[in-house]
Amino acid sequence: MPPTQLYSVTREGNVFVFDPLTLATPTGWSSNFLQPFPGPALGGFGIDPSTSNLYLCGIPGSSGSYLYPVGAFLDGGGQYFLGGIANPATMPAETFLPEFLAIDGPGQRVFVADDRRMLTAWSTSTFAALTGSPYYPSNGPIKAQGVAYNAAANRVYVCCQNDAGQDQVVVYNAASAPMTPIAGSPFSVNLGLSQSSGAMVYDATNNRVLIACSLGLVALNGTTLAPIAGSPFATGGSDPRALVIDSVQSRVYVANFGSDSVAALALSTLAPIAGSPYAVGHSPGALAFSATVNRLYVACYGSNPGGIHLFNPTTAPMTQVAGSPFYSGSQFVRLAVGP
Repeated sequence: MPPTQLYSVTREGNVFVFDPLTLATPTGWSSNFLQPFPGPALGGFGIDPSTSNLYLCGIPGSSGSYLYPVGAFLDGGGQYFLGGIANPATMPAETFLPEFLAIDGPGQRVFVADDRRMLTAWSTSTFAALTGSPYYPSNGPIKAQGVAYNAAANRVYVCCQNDAGQDQVVVYNAASAPMTPIAGSPFSVNLGLSQSSGAMVYDATNNRVLIACSLGLVALNGTTLAPIAGSPFATGGSDPRALVIDSVQSRVYVANFGSDSVAALALSTLAPIAGSPYAVGHSPGALAFSATVNRLYVACYGSNPGGIHLFNPTTAPMTQVAGSPFYSGSQFVRLAVGP
């Protein structure tokens, strides 16, 4: 299996591969650049640790939306071949703006939230749509954005708005085929999605669904979907658009897109740690954390200053490593860490 790497997608549709400690070209490779398709990558991005495959979704130019699997990272003189994935899956014509994805590695599934009315589910072994996909909750939500997967309960969470403009979280029982909404779904939750986007993660330690949205950090009980006491929690900045869990320091980090900062919150209390929020470059919109090397990565959509900021979370307050930010000229939209 390849060593742990940092992967980032730019606005232009390029994927960069970095050494996770230095953000240099990985040892033994002639290039850290991959362009699997022409045009911008506007949507989800993630890596399946069980297969080492990358999954990207978005809209390349005006050619319609897509789900694109990239496998086996082989050095090909500057390009990385697809390693046996001959025919990337293409999403149905009625999808328009896939925003985020979540991966169930052991179950060989990837779930894609679309900004135009649906959730799609795909097999990562056949790259075909699963039974029941696409999914429409009963009251026809629009602006589906964040998606998260709870492996312990085999649930999929999606945040969206319905036709009346009400914010909701839809929860599916992913143990059935097709998937079915759990009792009480969709759940009404104030997220402010009409002002900004939403991003989700599932916190398995505390059985919580965490959502970064215009209101701050919304925290829901993972079973009942009721807001926990104190929700929404302040992030010390405006327009939160991304979040990631730090499994080593037991924190959650939130990117404040509108105020060029990153919040660092204790996972148990969701209170800010010393130094939070931390200043970064323009428009931070993507985060990743590597437990292998214990580093936090912050990718900025803006430039000059922008790029990828690399933090050492073991210091108090956290500090950026020498040379950070890296690649300030690029507009980064997503990050992922994995083999």
